[in-house]
Amino acid sequence: MNRIKQLRKEKGLSQKELGSLLNINVPTVSKYESEDVDISASKLRILSELFNTSIDYILCNDIVNKEACNMYNNLGEIVANLLFEKNMSQQQLVQQSGIPKSTISKIVNGKRSQRASFEILNKLAKGFNIPIDELLLRLNNDETISKSTSAYENLGEILSKLLSEKNM
Repeated sequence: MNRIKQLRKEKGLSQKELGSLLNINVPTVSKYESEDVDISASKLRILSELFNTSIDYILCNDIVNKEACNMYNNLGEIVANLLFEKNMSQQQLVQQSGIPKSTISKIVNGKRSQRASFEILNKLAKGFNIPIDELLLRLNNDETISKSTSAYENLGEILSKLLSEKNM
């Protein structure tokens, strides 16, 4: 999990422009963003300076936001379970959610390393015909809710995080 794509877009850079700054080609930038290759320490230092943030933040290792990044780690498993529970195929989910088949496949197969956007989560909930809060509770059911006295207190925090992301 990393924030390279998010930070690149916030800075208004294309993959080509970022590649030029890092002295790498566009396919390598894409692989960095999708975590298909490891990023060298020297490139991480350059990214840290370019985005004016810590390497930990870029890699989602900061304490404040680690929970938000990790919340999506089990999305593929949750989607696979919902497909089974609802007796649906991936193709049916594509049709009902409007999410491209390639994205659904990446999520289910655990190949989508970037955090799911609010839009994707909302479309998944609609595709499964469940309230988005049920999907969010499933995403966050292991660590945080067990520490919380109320699942709905935690849900409010999660929704606030997602809504703030959407407004960025």
